[in-house]
Amino acid sequence: MIEDGNLASRRLFARLGFRPIFEMTLRRGKAGAVGAEPLRPALAGEGLDGPIGWLPARTARVDLLPGTGGGRFGRWDPHILARWIKERKLYVGHEMAAAVQVDWLREPPTMWVNPLRGEPDSLLPAISLLAKSLGQEEWQAYLPSTEELRREYANLGMVPHSHWGDRIHLYERTEAKLP
Repeated sequence: MIEDGNLASRRLFARLGFRPIFEMTLRRGKAGAVGAEPLRPALAGEGLDGPIGWLPARTARVDLLPGTGGGRFGRWDPHILARWIKERKLYVGHEMAAAVQVDWLREPPTMWVNPLRGEPDSLLPAISLLAKSLGQEEWQAYLPSTEELRREYANLGMVPHSHWGDRIHLYERTEAKLP
């Protein structure tokens, strides 16, 4: 993942055979949505036949956080789901699912969210409510970045991450090129 303004890295990745496949933004939201549908911990054996929704459906990838092997985007793997359920990191609701890691940032208490199923207008308020119920002050997640979605995030009270800015590009290796 490369920040939008890091043109040198973006040119280097292009020369080395990588191509941008998706634009994302790191957004922060405050805990405590009112009137949102709650998310609950997923139970062993509950099915989630792959990520569905506005982020994974567009990228065909999921953020592998939360978990020890996380921190990077990868293709959907059902074994990830079993691990998240066992570690009590997968939360579900009606047509919604998200994996969370509550010890992401300590000050202020901020949880990392991996949106898996749902649309922004219902899932984001549910995540805010979940953050509050888990004792978090804020939450953050990589989200799709389009003009329309950025306006929607702003309407929902979400702001860009102060360090990473508004847009981040996800790159994928195509074919190797020798420098």
